[in-house]
Amino acid sequence: MKRINVLGAMLWLFIKESIPLQFLVTALVGIIFWLLGWSAIAIMAFVFTLELLFFKANTNVADDVVFSKDIFNLIKKEGDQLRVGMEVGSIKNIKLIKLWQQDEHGHIALTLNAHSSVRYKFPNNQYHPLLDWFKANLPEVELVTAYRF
Repeated sequence: MKRINVLGAMLWLFIKESIPLQFLVTALVGIIFWLLGWSAIAIMAFVFTLELLFFKANTNVADDVVFSKDIFNLIKKEGDQLRVGMEVGSIKNIKLIKLWQQDEHGHIALTLNAHSSVRYKFPNNQYHPLLDWFKANLPEVELVTAYRF
């Protein structure tokens, strides 16, 4: 049983950020169940596969802006990963970071992976240090900066 758990964890690490891989694995599981004669489970697997393929459920997409007193407590570079609060994404998948000032606050918005994007606002005095931090730590990522009224 422990071996199955380890294999499942390894598989999840491989597919967790890729909807096409999730689709393929789920379709494969559905085919295996179908061949074994477990049609109810196979139908469930295929319905889930179709949901992944056509609807791409983005359950972790943040629509609300979260206020942070210290944005530097939330943003950390960990090897080739960027952690923003509780969300983590591969730096190579981050194409654009939006950083702007509005209503006496700094704002940041970025998409970490296919399932999660983050939006934070923070004290305005942290805007320029954060901009410098991104330029120093993530020079390959495009920064879009602006001032909004």
